[in-house]
Amino acid sequence: MTYKKTYDSGLKVVAQNMPHLYTISFGIYVNVGSSFEEQHQNGFCHLIEHMNFKGTTRRTALQISEQMEDLGAQVNAYTSKDSTCFYVKCFADDFEACLEMLSDMYFNSTFDEEQLEAEKHVVIEEIAMDEDLPDEKCYELASKAIFDGQKLGMPIGGTAEIISKVSREDLVAFKNKFYCAKNTIISVAGKIDQEKLDNLIEKYFESNFKNNQGQYHWEDQTQYSDKFLYKICQSEQSHVCYAYPTYPMMHKKMPALNVLSYVLGGAMSSRLFQSVREKHGLAYSVFTFKSSYRNAGYLQIYVAVNPENVLKTDKLIKDEINLLLQEGITEQELERAKTQLVKGLYMSLEGNQGVMSINARRMLKEGQLFDVEKEVQLVKDVTREDVRAVANEIFAQNYALSYVGKAFDGFKNLK
Repeated sequence: MTYKKTYDSGLKVVAQNMPHLYTISFGIYVNVGSSFEEQHQNGFCHLIEHMNFKGTTRRTALQISEQMEDLGAQVNAYTSKDSTCFYVKCFADDFEACLEMLSDMYFNSTFDEEQLEAEKHVVIEEIAMDEDLPDEKCYELASKAIFDGQKLGMPIGGTAEIISKVSREDLVAFKNKFYCAKNTIISVAGKIDQEKLDNLIEKYFESNFKNNQGQYHWEDQTQYSDKFLYKICQSEQSHVCYAYPTYPMMHKKMPALNVLSYVLGGAMSSRLFQSVREKHGLAYSVFTFKSSYRNAGYLQIYVAVNPENVLKTDKLIKDEINLLLQEGITEQELERAKTQLVKGLYMSLEGNQGVMSINARRMLKEGQLFDVEKEVQLVKDVTREDVRAVANEIFAQNYALSYVGKAFDGFKNLK
């Protein structure tokens, strides 16, 4: 059974009792990510995520790590384009102790000047590391290309120039603005007692939020671009991403898009894998994946090949798309995709971290409880005609493109 509650401050809690488990996974999800930043603030959310681990008014950074590890708990965080999350997995008996520590980090981080200067260097090294990963750079450029000049196209980590200049006052002001009750959801999954949970949330979160109004923020509307962005470097392979505009995360056509993505490039049996890798032996990695947000979404096709085979591979990809448009997918492909999507969803809910995450995202972005049986039925209802209609809609559009690798004769003809 899933439980939800909205407190007087606007804080929301979603919790699912899984009494057969020994553990609890819980996370603080904040409705703010890099797409909420202005250009001069790019990277603030990610840096704030780091700084929340760097000491509070009660604990040093080392004490945070030691006390979590003394309990055998696992603590981590991440920043995305549209949210930030701090999460813990612990034994049920240690839940209150870990919840108190996460509350301390959330509300009482000091953003010490000396720690900030050190962490800015760490983040700049992280940015440099990503620059050295051609596949990651290719994904980033694809996002930048399709959302040209818009916030969703900005990198999550920001730039070294912006991070090096950020002040403590800038970060604290940004955090006070967005890390408020109305922007926050606490998701809990595991061996929990509802009454005890409610008391603990009141004690460690609601009492702290009552004087923190902040600012609730919705994502901006977006426009799509068909730009071609590239980075020439001495990589052994050429990395290519095609980015096609699709739908927001809860769009009614999303189930059909999921089937389309699976058939085209979602598994070993997919058309692109069978053509580009199995039949022609041109690539080790070729696949599709989706990125979806409240007001936008896109489908990416990614491939990494020898530079001399880029244009040949490009033609194979276009041929598979055209064949799919002309003939649609087969009944066997439809049933295989639906089986994989349905059973994959059930498998993702076997662990409490998966349950915590999917409940949080649905509540954070849609204000709804996640209903697995409803989601399964939406997949089962997809028809071949639905998939073909979505394919015709998506692939009739112009697409954005990114390329990372060596220059070669005619590489600009790729677009």
